[in-house]
This record gives sequence, structure tokens and C-alpha cells, in this order.
Amino acid sequence: MPIHGFSLDNVLGAADLSHHHDDNGIVSIGSSSGALATRERNGLVYTCRGGFVDTAHLRDYADWVLFFTVWAAASADAYNISVDRWRSEVLERLGAVDAESGVAIAHSLDGYCWDATRRRPDPPGRVQSRNMEIGPIMEPWTAADAGSPVADRLLARACRDAAPKIAFGNPWSLGSIDLSERVRLEIEVDPGIEGFPLRPGLDRTVTDRNFFAIVERIRTAARSEFGAAADRPGRSLPSIESSIDRASETP
Repeated sequence: MPIHGFSLDNVLGAADLSHHHDDNGIVSIGSSSGALATRERNGLVYTCRGGFVDTAHLRDYADWVLFFTVWAAASADAYNISVDRWRSEVLERLGAVDAESGVAIAHSLDGYCWDATRRRPDPPGRVQSRNMEIGPIMEPWTAADAGSPVADRLLARACRDAAPKIAFGNPWSLGSIDLSERVRLEIEVDPGIEGFPLRPGLDRTVTDRNFFAIVERIRTAARSEFGAAADRPGRSLPSIESSIDRASETP
């Protein structure tokens, strides 16, 4: 059902994405009007085999990983073209749908994993269940996992020719080699960020060794606010369950 005054303008198709710009960041260019601007057009692309893909994160990961393998032997333009080609191949393999289908699928999940009644600026409260697995094998959530009859009907059309969903590897070792002993990721957390899940007084430098503890703190907080199923797919939010119960009692 359309929601008055509300639209999902960040759900796109693969064809709607702009070209890649290396190290673009979240917001890289300001405007004279004070509005936030970026050189890239990003959003959520629904894929039949991998669920929703946040292309801003996809670009960031490309810059973190592909940069070191491509940049040394190529110009910035050549690097950006390589990432464009890689991103297109990834989204095609995952079975990306067009923007119209993606928006419809997103709306069909309202009440199952997100709550459209929670308005901005409260984005954390709108998404009320999240996949928090970080490896070594990660199985994505797709709309088929939600248990939404409307989503199932939409997927029957949009994903009728798609292969089964794909599991992603995030290996911690390569043969007998512990990757954490060879590669270290460090993230400097801005002191102005509030609510970051680290204990007060700790170093603001986060490494890959902190990820498990951080995820568990986020999981605990999510379960406290949204219920025990906050890290599992296929649940209905209380408001939706109540409306379904009332409907079933109507003569």
C-alpha cells in the first residue's frame, strides 16, 4: 500500500548508478546552498541472489581492496573504469532487478524487517532486523526469507529465472596462513560519533580484531530494542501482527 508523503527514492536499478570515483567517501563535495552533494549516485539495488546491495558500501570495499591490486599499474581513470566493469558483473551475477521492481519489493517488506512509520531522522529505528553474520561463510537474506506473501508474488515475476541465492565467503585464513597476521585493517573513528559500540576511554582506532565484539554489542542492543528476532529474517513487527490479528477476528 502506498504511504502518503513517503517514497523510497534510494532504491535503484543497476542502470541508474553513476560511474565510480576512487576514494569518493560518503560525502565529498559541498554545494553553495549548503546541501550535501556527491560525485556518485548510489542506493540500494535489489538482487535475487543476494538481497539488497548498498552500492555505496560496495564502492568503498572496492576502493579498499581493488585499489591495491589495480592502482599501482593504472591511472585513476583506468581504475574507475575497472571498478565500473567489476560492479556491473557482480550485480549481474547476483541477479539485479530494475528500480521499479526493487521499490515494490522494498514496500512489500514493510512490517517484516523495516517500519515505514518510523520517519527520518531515525533511520536506525526504521530497519528493525539485520543480518549480522561476518563470516567465514555468510548467507544473505533475500525477500523470500521474510515470509511476506506480497514479496513472494513479486519475486515470482522479478526473479523467476534467477539461480538460488549465493553464499559469500569471508575467509579468515588461506591454507595454513592466518590472514590477520599478514593484513591489518585500521579504522579511525571520529570522536564526534556518538553511540559507537566501544567502551568509553578505549582507543578510537578499530581493527578487524574488534569486529566480533562490536557486532555482538550491536546484536545485544538490537535485541533489546526490537526483540529477540532482531538478527533473524522472517518476522513481523508487532504493529503488523496486531493488525493481522484484528483482521482475522473481523466477521
